[in-house]
Amino acid sequence: MSKRNVVKLVRIGAAVATALLAAACSGGGGGGGGGAVNQNPPGPVNVSITDASVAEGDAGQANLDFTVTLSAADADTITVDYATNAGSAVEGTDYVAANGTLTFVAGVTSQTMTVPVVGDTDEENDETLTVVLSNLSGNANLADGTGLGTIFDDDASVPVGLSQRPSNTTCLAPPRPTAGASVGTEDPFPASPGFSSITKILQAPGDGSRWFVVERSGVVRVFDVANPAAPSTYVDITSSVLSGGERGLLGMAFHPNFPATPEIYLSYTRAGDGASHVSRFILNNTTAPTNVTEQVLLTVDQFAGNHNGGDIAFGPDDGYLYFGLGDGGGGGDPNETGQNTTNLLGSMLRIDVLGVAFPVPGYQVPADNPFAGNAKCGPT
Repeated sequence: MSKRNVVKLVRIGAAVATALLAAACSGGGGGGGGGAVNQNPPGPVNVSITDASVAEGDAGQANLDFTVTLSAADADTITVDYATNAGSAVEGTDYVAANGTLTFVAGVTSQTMTVPVVGDTDEENDETLTVVLSNLSGNANLADGTGLGTIFDDDASVPVGLSQRPSNTTCLAPPRPTAGASVGTEDPFPASPGFSSITKILQAPGDGSRWFVVERSGVVRVFDVANPAAPSTYVDITSSVLSGGERGLLGMAFHPNFPATPEIYLSYTRAGDGASHVSRFILNNTTAPTNVTEQVLLTVDQFAGNHNGGDIAFGPDDGYLYFGLGDGGGGGDPNETGQNTTNLLGSMLRIDVLGVAFPVPGYQVPADNPFAGNAKCGPT
């Protein structure tokens, strides 16, 4: 054999060996669960989660199924954690929280995780939640890690409105609205300038010609219905008020015999410590007072800056002053003041302030109050 032929055979042998090696690496026939496994992937595979939806049903549970997929099968095991997050759907009421780990063994490209949805018969809007993927391990990238779940409400519409027309002929209800009816608002005084942080608007007894606007900062402003574009300051107690957040000038009431009795009552949080005050203010002029005298009737300490309540009003038939107090602050009534009848916080108070000597006693507890015989609460 010539030297030339020897070289040629060597070259042919090398080509055959290369072809055999390539065939061996291809793995021959395919495997299950997502196609051929790439033994030497050029890069990591991508992990994604689909969106999902389901009708809630009237009872029991429905399955909201999310599919998590790999862009290609992999020779190595890939794991990813999942957990539900509430959206407009409420955990425990609309669905059961779900969390765990999905494991993709070699060759597997898809897995399903389920969120149980709680059925009910309440007519409501469609609701949503999300499933979030995290803590990915293995030869993979997180391409889409959030799946949106939609819970469709499938309950029948309940008619709204009056079931019967009133018999009178002067106050007629409009036709029954549809289930999708909305409520609109209208500015009754578009010519009036903007007010700041309004906490109450009211009119004096028997006088529909003026509106009084209470601003959180500590100012009461007034304007004539006939000329809303020109409001003026009626009373200014900003120097006495701690304002901000849920604090400030929070309530106002006129003496039931106003203007013959030139008195107004204001509820506010006191500058310095934020204690709640209810005070009587005696006016030198009921049209445009230039001098006011304050008489502090009731003080209630506050242990936080929120949940102050603060509105006040005279009862239309008993003449007593009603004062609504919040629970004093914090989340969830931490001091349980709303359940404590020896603490004024978290209560609707009713006191007699008309014709009662000042400063002692300043106010009286009505005799028909079921707690009137208890020791006086205070200072909180």
